[in-house]
Amino acid sequence: MCSPYAFQLLDTLPLCRDFKSGLCKRPQCRYVHLLEDYVEVLDGKVTVCRDAVKGKCSRPLCKYYHIPLPTPFMNSVL
Repeated sequence: MCSPYAFQLLDTLPLCRDFKSGLCKRPQCRYVHLLEDYVEVLDGKVTVCRDAVKGKCSRPLCKYYHIPLPTPFMNSVL
């Protein structure tokens, strides 16, 4: 199964308010579930890292959001 953002090339993506509160129960939530505290959030949105989209981000604690890629294990389970 693909990430809901796999084919979107948006500059910003909205955060899931329910996830932040520990209340999101949607298995395929369309909003970002942000785990990293170093990613910059402005007005409830994160900016997508263009370098990461290209597979070329070398910043260890990048302030931009890296869209998670599905792993082979995730695809076999779903």
